[in-house]
Amino acid sequence: LFRSEEGKQHDINALTAVLDAAAQHNMTMDVLLSPHYIPQWAYDKWPDLDPENRRKSNPFMPWDVRSPHLKEILSRFLDVLIPQVRSKSALLDYDLINEAWYRPFAHLDEAIVTNFMKAHPLVKREDVPEQYTTEQVTDFMKWYTAEVRKRDARHPIYAKVLTSQEVLCVDREALGDTLTANGMDSYPEYPDPTGVLAADFAWTLLRIDFHRSLTPGKPILDGEYHPCAGAYDMRSEE
Repeated sequence: LFRSEEGKQHDINALTAVLDAAAQHNMTMDVLLSPHYIPQWAYDKWPDLDPENRRKSNPFMPWDVRSPHLKEILSRFLDVLIPQVRSKSALLDYDLINEAWYRPFAHLDEAIVTNFMKAHPLVKREDVPEQYTTEQVTDFMKWYTAEVRKRDARHPIYAKVLTSQEVLCVDREALGDTLTANGMDSYPEYPDPTGVLAADFAWTLLRIDFHRSLTPGKPILDGEYHPCAGAYDMRSEE
């Protein structure tokens, strides 16, 4: 989106070439739409993209979900990309976010706090930042899903949410109702957090069961399954 027309088409051609190669080998592809790589000049031009410097703590959601310019950028991005990939036979689904988590807003205007507490009388004042942020993330995901759906009403849409027990400000149940598929980013954690097992399926199966209980009628997609905790040096030590 931020490159010249020639550069943008070159990037899209590279993606469609992989989709075509996947189709030739009877494979399907997960296309990640997450806008990780917004250039510095865009942040300089539009300060509302990241007023709290989220780039420092989270490279996967490095912007403010309330930003009007973020939504403008994403809409233009989808206008360029989706018409050129939606007809590809190897396209399986769209992934909105990689490793979705989003720390609470550090600073909220008093008016936001007051209005939120009026609308949510059971929420304690100290919990307002997290609860408010969670709702903003859910609203953003609803908007993003709708934007993709305008351009492709056929392929599943999900977000790759980490499978840890607690994820900052991502409401799994609300996303399950919003998206057309449940998304996971599964990795070994239980019952062996040491990572010594060659492959650990217990935690993944537990999370699949959890997601199935949230939205029984929707598929579960994991675009980044980790069968083991990481890479190991299998050479013998001398």
